[in-house]
Amino acid sequence: MSEAAVSNISIRNNWDVVLPNYGLPYIFVERLGDLERIRPGDFVLITLNKLGPYQKQIKKWIKRHNQKTCLTLDESDEISNPESQRTKAYYGRPIPAYKNGYALFAACHLPEKTTVFGVAERTQDIYNADELNRLLAKTVITRTFEEVTGKEIRRIHQVPLPFLPEEREVYRMVVEEFYKVQREYFASTGNHRKDAMLRIMQQITLLLRVAAAPIR
Repeated sequence: MSEAAVSNISIRNNWDVVLPNYGLPYIFVERLGDLERIRPGDFVLITLNKLGPYQKQIKKWIKRHNQKTCLTLDESDEISNPESQRTKAYYGRPIPAYKNGYALFAACHLPEKTTVFGVAERTQDIYNADELNRLLAKTVITRTFEEVTGKEIRRIHQVPLPFLPEEREVYRMVVEEFYKVQREYFASTGNHRKDAMLRIMQQITLLLRVAAAPIR
C-alpha cells in the first residue's frame, strides 16, 4: 500500500486525475469511514489537514496492517515549521526530528532578520551557498511532473481582454489618487512613519484586489 500526504489542491488537480488515467486503484480519505475501504495495493490520498484530527485512527490502521505502507509526501513546504501541529502529525514527531539541528541549519543558511515593524522574517539571502548546494546535491532528488508521469498534460491558453472604461478609471485612481481610497480599505497603524512605509504595499494589495474582480 502507498500513502500520500498532500494538499487538497494537489489531489483535485493532479492525483485525482492522473491515477484514474493510469487505471491505478486509490482511495481519497475525506472521512474516517474511507479508511475501511482501503485494500492491499491501493494508493491512499490524504490531505495534510486531515492528518491532525485523524492521527489516532491512522496510527491504529497502520499498526493493524503491520506498518506495510510507503509514505510519499507532497507539498512538503506546508510542514516547514517544526513546532506546528500539522508537522507533528507523523507518529507524533516533527520533521525534521531534531529542533536544535533545524535551528542550527537555518542559522547557517537562512537566518531570521527583524524588520522595522518588529516582525521576524526570512529574506531571499542565502548564506554559505556553496556548502548548501553540496548538501542538497547529496540529499534532494527533484523530478518534474512530466518525468514522473511520462507525459506533459499542461496546456496554457491566454486570452487578452481589453480594459473597459470603468476598469481603466479604477486602476488610474489606485495608481494616481491612492489617498482617496486608502482610509476606506486600510486602517492606520497610528505611526506616520510606518504608514508611509506600508503605503506602497497597500497600493499593490489594492491593485491585486481590483485585478481579481474584473468588471464584466
